[in-house]
Amino acid sequence: YTLLLYSAVKKLQGVLISTIIILCCFYDYLFIKLSYSFPLLVVNFFKPFQEILLLITTAVFISRKANNQSLLFSFNCLEQKIIYWVAIPIFLEIIISFCNGSGISDIITGFRYFFLPIIIAYILFYDYPYPIKINVFSFILVIIIGYAIYQKYTFRGNLSELWMYNFNTNEFGENLIEKGWFNYLKNGFLRCTSVFTTPIDFSIICSILSLIFFSEYINKRNIYYLVQFLIGLFGISLSQTRIGYSILGIGILITIYIIMSEK
Repeated sequence: YTLLLYSAVKKLQGVLISTIIILCCFYDYLFIKLSYSFPLLVVNFFKPFQEILLLITTAVFISRKANNQSLLFSFNCLEQKIIYWVAIPIFLEIIISFCNGSGISDIITGFRYFFLPIIIAYILFYDYPYPIKINVFSFILVIIIGYAIYQKYTFRGNLSELWMYNFNTNEFGENLIEKGWFNYLKNGFLRCTSVFTTPIDFSIICSILSLIFFSEYINKRNIYYLVQFLIGLFGISLSQTRIGYSILGIGILITIYIIMSEK
């Protein structure tokens, strides 16, 4: 958080967005591990990452628009669409949630999961894209694949070996991983989760990173990006889920279509 705030204040756009990407990928692992070693009050103080990020990015956004006073309360066409597609669903979510008897915590959770990523992404990339070093994605890929390989070859058949096992317990004392064991085992083999809480999350991130390196390889014809793409593909295979292959396949088709359209 210190690095986030410092990079926002100093307008170090590359550092800011790189820190955000890394935190998003390692968020669950970081805070679940912290909950094992620190008091719950301390963990809960630092846990609302998206809310803190929204405050920082909103401050940057307002200060940027304040440079042109005439634009401070005006909205362009894209901003109007975002209001329609985000603000209206948020309003409907609140109404439906109250009608269904949902509590405030459920409403906040839904907002965090579905709307905050859209709002934050827009605020961050308003006016100009941030320079992101491709090495950031390489770093993330190497870490998550390395940890997944460690999981695969150290797993002895007991789901309690998973790093997030003790965290997944409901109010009745039942372990949710044990109840949903089929999500973590396939034909007796572990579906690797890496630093994520489910194999599906791991597979999705691997497919997205693979697409990034596939696009870089197509544009630059550098064998380094092809190797990174294959490493990401290997990560999908470690998760033993189909969704990663589906996302990757659709993404490759879209990439090829865009390239062909530009010729």
